[in-house]
Amino acid sequence: MVFALVLLPLTAAAGIAVDSMLAYTVENELQKSLDAAGLAAGRTIDPADVEADARSFFASNFGAGPDLAALSNLRVDIAQADGQITLTATARMPTTFMRLFGRDSVTVSARTVVNRQTRGMELVLVLDTTYSMMSSNKITGLKTAATELLDILYGDRETVPNLWVGVVPYIAAVNVGTANIGFLAASDRARAAPPTAFSPDTWGGCVLARAAPRDQNDDPPSIAAFRSYLYPDTPSGPSSSFINDWGSPRVPPTLRQIRYSGGVPYMTGYGPNAGCPPAITPLVAEKSRIIAAIQGLLPEARGGTLTSEGVAWGWRVISPRWRGLWAGSPFNLPLAYGTPNMDKVMVVLTDGDNQMLVSSYNGNLVSPYTAYESHVTLNSYTTSATQAELDRRTRNVCSNVKAQGIVLYTITFGSAPSATGQVLMRDCATDAAHYFHSPDNATLRTVFKSIGSQLSNLRLAR
Repeated sequence: MVFALVLLPLTAAAGIAVDSMLAYTVENELQKSLDAAGLAAGRTIDPADVEADARSFFASNFGAGPDLAALSNLRVDIAQADGQITLTATARMPTTFMRLFGRDSVTVSARTVVNRQTRGMELVLVLDTTYSMMSSNKITGLKTAATELLDILYGDRETVPNLWVGVVPYIAAVNVGTANIGFLAASDRARAAPPTAFSPDTWGGCVLARAAPRDQNDDPPSIAAFRSYLYPDTPSGPSSSFINDWGSPRVPPTLRQIRYSGGVPYMTGYGPNAGCPPAITPLVAEKSRIIAAIQGLLPEARGGTLTSEGVAWGWRVISPRWRGLWAGSPFNLPLAYGTPNMDKVMVVLTDGDNQMLVSSYNGNLVSPYTAYESHVTLNSYTTSATQAELDRRTRNVCSNVKAQGIVLYTITFGSAPSATGQVLMRDCATDAAHYFHSPDNATLRTVFKSIGSQLSNLRLAR
């Protein structure tokens, strides 16, 4: 009789425990699915797609299945003012034992809130624009991919609070822009009264690398000023890449023009500014200015590849030691390292190895003019030895950049980078996960989208 009396409540207690455990499992799956859906929807570029993406990701992640629970309701609320996304869901779970006591199902609910926001950031794109970027029309692939990266960060807005972007094109030299003539020493030839050494042209904005180790650091001009780049008049040489015959009696005495090869435009010509790429675009807020800088990139027919110079100047664009120095950039930029809710990020792309050709000519070893002027500056006497020295300097400047907490992404592009070059750029990156190899234009687009997604930082609010 006693057993009969206690059997019913014992069965009820056991049934409640089993059904409660199942309900907890459903609630846990519901919460995890909502969190995943909210974070995924927050990364959506187009706000019009947020709700559809949230529902799609929720459906993919809610794995409880119809045998355990069925979704009753999923609600997605988007606050237009601050971009906050609130997701709530309820599910109906059929009971197993509790139905014996008249309870056929229980309702389980969950809620999550995600802040759809992009952290503040100073981003600089350091982009190789050497002549090899014409191959397979890589220059067009670069422009497309970089523009899509900006679309991820900006959406359809012209500016985003606390987002500034700069662009550093590089080949065998870097152009700081003629508006930044103050970077040059007071006695520099470019600052002399006309006619100058550049006549009939004027200084084009390129500068020479400073002596080591200042070619690998961010000392401002007040500590060590720069010297102007001036490609000398060289009417002969071991090959056409060494010749830069300009001035009288040549007509015209200097020439810079766009030509086409296979429908792809590139820059060529002769004169004191030969081998000088487009000017740096310092940190600016406007998306249109950055896109214009990217779309204006052209492969340059002269020079080699000095990635160390590109990285060094990318660093100077976002280094707080250069605050207020860049013409055309807000006077309070770059911000201090460690500024709350701000990141400093550099993306470096190259389609080849470090290169400064060395040839024998008239009994001497010579190289085309570069930011280092000559291979002799590097204390090397062969092309391979020069590359090894440039690789060493690239590693040094990358280490210096990372030591400041700057996030460094690197990309090798196309088939030209050697295994050694790929290892160099992988080691240059913040870590292996921040290095990408893109063999073609289609892959590069995927890489830039991946980087853009990583830069769009989201956090779970509650």
